[in-house]
Amino acid sequence: MEARDYEADGWHPAVRLVTKKSNGDTHAWQWHHNTAGADTTRSWNTTASDTGGIRKAWIQGALFDGSKLVGYCNGGVRPNPIY
Repeated sequence: MEARDYEADGWHPAVRLVTKKSNGDTHAWQWHHNTAGADTTRSWNTTASDTGGIRKAWIQGALFDGSKLVGYCNGGVRPNPIY
């Protein structure tokens, strides 16, 4: 996952993984924040496992003003090919 900060506006980007289990419950994993400033990109490699089985996964991207969530959007949903 990557979060790129394009502007010196006081806000910073963040990304996280979201998964959906076989029972329909959703798990939003922790946010990964890029607070390094304008014109910077931070990258994270991540894995996820769940005893309930992961059926689908997607990435959320967000903007934060300090610790306050300003807004977010969802990436495309990817089904787990095992199911």
